[in-house]
Amino acid sequence: QGPSPSVRRPRAMSKRHASSLGVEDGSPGYKQVPLLDGDEVDTDGMDDVSDVVCEALRSASAFDTDDEHVPAVVQFSAAFYFADKREGSLRVDIIRLGGLSQTCSVNFSTEDGSAKAGVTYKATSGRVVFQAGERLKSFNVPLIVNHIWAATLEFHVALSGPEDCSLGQYLGSCRVKVIDDNMFPSNKYCKQLKRGDVGSIAGALLFWEYFKLNFEAGGVAWRTVLALVLDQMQNLYHLALINCEAYLVNVVCKVSDDSEDQLILPSRLGTAYILAAVYIIPSALLHIWTLASHKMDIDGRSRLFLRTSLFRKYLNFSEASREAISAEDLQFAIIEEAGSAVSGYMAVLSLLQTLGKVLVSLYFVITKNPGAIWVVFAMPTTMFCWAFYRNYCSEIITSRAQVVDLSRHTKECCDNYELLTEYNLRPHANHTFMEKAEVLKEQVAKASFKKLNTEFVLEWTCPVFIGMYLVSAIHMVLSEKLRLGFFLATIHVISSMGGACMTVYSRAMGVVGTFKPLRNLTSFLNSETDLLFWKRRNRWRRKHTISLLNEPNAGKQSLDFDAIPLVCRGVGYQLPKVGEILRDVNLEIPQGRLVALMGPHGSGKSTFLRILGQRLMPSTGQIFVPSHLRVLHVRREAQILHRPLLENLTFGSPPDKAPDLPRMRAILRDLRLDKVLPVLEQEAAGMQNPDWMSSLTFSEQNLLGLARAFIMNPEVMILQNPCIHYLKDLSEHIEHLLVRQVQCRGLHLPEASESHRRPRTVVYTSTRDEEDPTADLFLSTKLSACQPLGKIAGVVQPWTIAEITWEPKPL
Repeated sequence: QGPSPSVRRPRAMSKRHASSLGVEDGSPGYKQVPLLDGDEVDTDGMDDVSDVVCEALRSASAFDTDDEHVPAVVQFSAAFYFADKREGSLRVDIIRLGGLSQTCSVNFSTEDGSAKAGVTYKATSGRVVFQAGERLKSFNVPLIVNHIWAATLEFHVALSGPEDCSLGQYLGSCRVKVIDDNMFPSNKYCKQLKRGDVGSIAGALLFWEYFKLNFEAGGVAWRTVLALVLDQMQNLYHLALINCEAYLVNVVCKVSDDSEDQLILPSRLGTAYILAAVYIIPSALLHIWTLASHKMDIDGRSRLFLRTSLFRKYLNFSEASREAISAEDLQFAIIEEAGSAVSGYMAVLSLLQTLGKVLVSLYFVITKNPGAIWVVFAMPTTMFCWAFYRNYCSEIITSRAQVVDLSRHTKECCDNYELLTEYNLRPHANHTFMEKAEVLKEQVAKASFKKLNTEFVLEWTCPVFIGMYLVSAIHMVLSEKLRLGFFLATIHVISSMGGACMTVYSRAMGVVGTFKPLRNLTSFLNSETDLLFWKRRNRWRRKHTISLLNEPNAGKQSLDFDAIPLVCRGVGYQLPKVGEILRDVNLEIPQGRLVALMGPHGSGKSTFLRILGQRLMPSTGQIFVPSHLRVLHVRREAQILHRPLLENLTFGSPPDKAPDLPRMRAILRDLRLDKVLPVLEQEAAGMQNPDWMSSLTFSEQNLLGLARAFIMNPEVMILQNPCIHYLKDLSEHIEHLLVRQVQCRGLHLPEASESHRRPRTVVYTSTRDEEDPTADLFLSTKLSACQPLGKIAGVVQPWTIAEITWEPKPL
């Protein structure tokens, strides 16, 4: 379909805006660039896209650029790379934009992020040299293959030390996401976990797998071993005290001639001093160890590992997973259930220490008073049987569902406070809250009552057995068949064993209490992510971009990389319960253009822009955006963070670069946000104003979202109805700012560097009823009563205005 009579031709791309990449096949120094060998890339529709892009490049005379006077810019081919640990290595590409006639070089090195060198990957560094005519260099980063689960980890790769070239302003560094396809907490129950059948796995077995995973987390293993060893020192001290008590009664305090030979020192007073030192000195050493164990912070490290893993996993969820898991579930998992799982790990350590205490007590009874063996075996057995009956043969009471329900209701009321006020429903909301809080209270009281009865029976079991031993053994003491010291020490042992059994029960219940939260965490951490899709998408873009470097063009000398268009081929989108929304959309958008999308409400404009902005993936077809371009999708309603103003404005900017305050001030003035300039000055001076956002109106908050996008200055900006909240005067002013964004390749940047910056492309939804005179290209959508749902009546040709018509689903 040819251009319509009202087509406005886009501005011609000037020579000074062109940056060259590559030389012609047959020219001196030409080198064919290899594709990404071994990468799993979906090539469906790729040939069609390649033909379209190459034809657009030829039509734009993109191979006519003079190479000699264009500076060379070296950068990574993409801002993100995705790697699977099973691949063993990751290929990273460095591309040269601009002049190719000279040799240039640059250093590269890996830097730790959440992924650590020696654990997730092997540190890699070196220097690459681009010979004349070379456009691309690659190097491999070895990945460490193991079967230990980890959430998606990241590390960085940075360029430095450029020689005869300059680094790209935004892609001088890149981030690498390492995808882990292992199951949490291990692959032992992989089949059940992939089916989502977590309930079929025994709680104790699942906990054991988690225990091993946490043990292998960074820095936890050696701390755990050291804690287990040194915790037994307390048990040895306990054994020493029991023997000292028996020795004090049997020898030191027994004034008789036959005890003189058993004294440690010649005098009883000196021996008593020795016993006093045995009491005091180890106690001081154990206090020092307690402080040291607190500094090791096994509990804190384990909580940090699990909580950061939960949050990192959630940020990579697929859309279906985010719909299935609410914000309240995420908060409860991070704050409560992660803590419960780690408490189970710490309970095992405490349990092992307490079992050591029971063993040393048994050792004393067996060696010093064998007649009391029946007591030290019968009492723990009785307590164990009662605890087993109460916790495994009766109902287990939990309050998780009630806590989540109350939290959800609280959040809903806070988020919709104005709605409740407008409809006078605050009393109803309060009544509902009271009902839910009452249900939670009853559930907690029921669980507490059951726990109280169980522990009460356990507590009086110990006095019963002490009384039984006292009755059965006192006649042996009176007949001097059992020494008084051993008799009293045995009573002490029985009492301490009773306390130890209570501790064992408490710790065991702590472990059992983690089974249900751990099942929830397991389901959470094994939910579907979109990482594999983004990996395929990322490699498809990289492979397609690199393939353009090999395009032969006889008689031409170099390639204008900025002339590669954004391409949609056969793009369709449908929802399961709605049906087709888009079908067979085909268009090309040249870089450096301002594109206005027009049409009535409900005609699919928002969906199309979300697909173009890579927030939605098409059900069919392909969308190609050169891999070195950053794409930003800006929502209609801005999301302002409860953080300082400066942090909001620089949210999308490189974190390692100092904020350009003069440029920020100018952009804020452009958007008529002078009222926030004093706040910016305060924060620049180190002062904070936590209430700065309370004075902003709804429209001003949306303007602040636009300011954030302009400050980030992405190569491709997708805007959803940027003018819908404003009157005509301000709307036209914003449209002129979009024109300046495209023409100047960013707002308030040095004019001298304009020719060395990448073109800026803006696609936005226009609220006009007629063609926008400021735009370069138009896409208009119309509701068609005669066309079937999603049927495209026109095909968009590059550099033209086109009408795309489709019919929404009838009500």
